[in-house]
Amino acid sequence: MKFTINNFLSKINKYSFKIKDGVCVLPFLANSPKLIFDSMIGLPFTKYNDSMKCHSVKNIFVTGDSYFYELEEGLWVYYAKLNNKVSFEHKLFYDDKLPAEYYVLSYNIVTREDNKNFALVNGISFNNYSWNVLKPKSVSSVIYFKGTKIKTMGLYISETWIKKKLVRQNGYANSYFETFINGLVKKNIWQEYQHGAHQINKDIEKIVQLQELNERKLALHEWANNFINLLITNYPTNHHLQEASNYDADVHRKMAKVENSLMKNLLGVFPGIDVLAEDVSISPTKLKTDFKNFYGEPVYQYYLNKKLDYATTLLKAKQFKIKEIAIILNYGNEGNFTRAFKTRFNKLPSDVREHKSS
Repeated sequence: MKFTINNFLSKINKYSFKIKDGVCVLPFLANSPKLIFDSMIGLPFTKYNDSMKCHSVKNIFVTGDSYFYELEEGLWVYYAKLNNKVSFEHKLFYDDKLPAEYYVLSYNIVTREDNKNFALVNGISFNNYSWNVLKPKSVSSVIYFKGTKIKTMGLYISETWIKKKLVRQNGYANSYFETFINGLVKKNIWQEYQHGAHQINKDIEKIVQLQELNERKLALHEWANNFINLLITNYPTNHHLQEASNYDADVHRKMAKVENSLMKNLLGVFPGIDVLAEDVSISPTKLKTDFKNFYGEPVYQYYLNKKLDYATTLLKAKQFKIKEIAIILNYGNEGNFTRAFKTRFNKLPSDVREHKSS
């Protein structure tokens, strides 16, 4: 194992804290959480506290702490809280000579004072809150932009642990998450607009500070169980990003750009298929086909659904009247907004607001 880590460190020395296209690259050996854990010890500018299982980093690029805990064979919990002083790419490396059987399940909170670009996950623009699940050896690239504050948390679970433990989890059988685990799609990434996972972030921030080892381990076991339940509940009916053997990186980048344009226009009007197609230099017909392949929905339907997802967030925040939200989201009047909302969610906007206050 020591040879593997040393070999990795020698190979990635040319990548560590190097700037590429204005982005600082931070590599990880990702075959297993233990290898990630061990390889971080060898990175420049890091300190490790064994009793707390905490890696601390403080340099001109980034500051923060990362925690890794092995709860049982095949189950790890991780939590990281970082402040980026430059734009960072978290780059995964795999050693083909070693097994790689771990799935990654994560929830991410990214904030930035100027509210501009937050992060790119495999080329997809993400703001604030997102989930992602990766199968073993999935190629993944996450770029966090300069000035972002990151909280990322989740689980590493092995294929063996899935067969022994996850299959017995309440709600897992016949769930969309089970469909993903057993299917061909390699990764799934989606934004969360309901922010229902805030409590798990608050909980783990307290748990990682517990000094007594057994108390911390028991609390992390409970947290891991709650995390899986929340993931099963939040797993989308349509994959935000579907990727199987026919993945095309160029199409991916173009669809990511289209999706980003749609998200930037949530408070305005639909840009139009022709405009979106021209922006990525493809035909309108190809745009419609490729977009549906990647996002599971037609372009315009995807746009409308995201607009209404955001409406739910505004309703729960209780900062605007319903008629004001209709205007903010460019529905023209409250009637148009209410009809669209009921079609999407089978409930009225007022129902969401009343449920929030109850």
